[in-house]
Amino acid sequence: MFWVVLGTIVTYLIINLPLLYSLKYVHGFSGIGKLWGYAPNQFLFSVIIFPFASLFSFFSFVYFVKDLYSKIPLNSKVAYFFDQYPAFLLFCLIAASSFALIVYYTSAWSFDKLEPKYTEKTFQMVREFEVQVEAVSNKKEEQDQYRKRLIGEAKDKLKVFEGEIPPDYNPEQIDQMLNSLEPTVFLQVMHSKDLTHKLRLVNPTIKILNVLQLFTTLLIGAFLIFVSIVCLMFAREINYDGTNHAELKQMFNLVFWAVFYFSLYSICFRQYRYQIEELVGTGTTVLQDILVLVIVLVILIGIKYVETHKFEFSLAGITPFLPIVLPFAGITVESLAPDMMKQYIGTETTLGFQVIFSILFSAVSIVIVFVSLKPQ
Repeated sequence: MFWVVLGTIVTYLIINLPLLYSLKYVHGFSGIGKLWGYAPNQFLFSVIIFPFASLFSFFSFVYFVKDLYSKIPLNSKVAYFFDQYPAFLLFCLIAASSFALIVYYTSAWSFDKLEPKYTEKTFQMVREFEVQVEAVSNKKEEQDQYRKRLIGEAKDKLKVFEGEIPPDYNPEQIDQMLNSLEPTVFLQVMHSKDLTHKLRLVNPTIKILNVLQLFTTLLIGAFLIFVSIVCLMFAREINYDGTNHAELKQMFNLVFWAVFYFSLYSICFRQYRYQIEELVGTGTTVLQDILVLVIVLVILIGIKYVETHKFEFSLAGITPFLPIVLPFAGITVESLAPDMMKQYIGTETTLGFQVIFSILFSAVSIVIVFVSLKPQ
């Protein structure tokens, strides 16, 4: 228990280092309040959801090493994976580093990573852009068509802007050039994965803290995937039916909840992606929401595949499906009624709603923790 709590606390602090640093030295409480809804994957997930994903992941890791490991026969086909788990942890380090590198070079930075003066200017440009779109028509369809046209034109103008940057530019020149841009082009610059680096628009400390945050999350996720796959292999080997191996049953219970909480990231990131694509168009991420959904689907279908006992309509029977149903339901709602989701986890949410949601979510999750730790 000590190592589980310690690991959860340490990773929680690492994940939220960008937020803590930003509160103190960059955007302050007022700035973070404005930014909160723009990046629910950065704030809502990290602050409220991640601690439970991390807690169940560490419970899974410790149980995997201390309890399940001792029950694996020496002649088991998966014994090698248990015996050599430290080596596979190193493979997980490599995988997490590699994917973090891919995200770093292929994804644009969210607005909370910008220097404060550019963040404030971005808020202003967003308001002007929205006013410009809303002035065209009262019909949402016509507004969306006009929005897409403006974004397409802005992407062309961005190329012109890049060509006008002098080779020996200084910050004052860049600020003058930025101030002369129309809203749509300014937003393209602020969300360009290349220009934000080249023009040094991103806070340098936030940049490295965000990379550390991303790497830590990916490392936990990678090892959780490894543990899940090994357990599924062992379950198939012993013809596990949900009742004939107490340690494996408890292991799947812990893995289930860890995957469940990580699956909620897909909802948070999907909302972020929708909101940012409204401003700058598509092609600025590696579709992390889809990747998370696919991994969740594979793991949970695997668990149901090895559990051959008859499905019963009970809490125990339906909970394995929740990690599939909830993120898909959330993303479906975001696709059909994205503006409604803005009120809950997006740019139109309120402090009061976020506080109430956080309290309720944490209370339910604490109950789940205690119930899940009971012997199966």
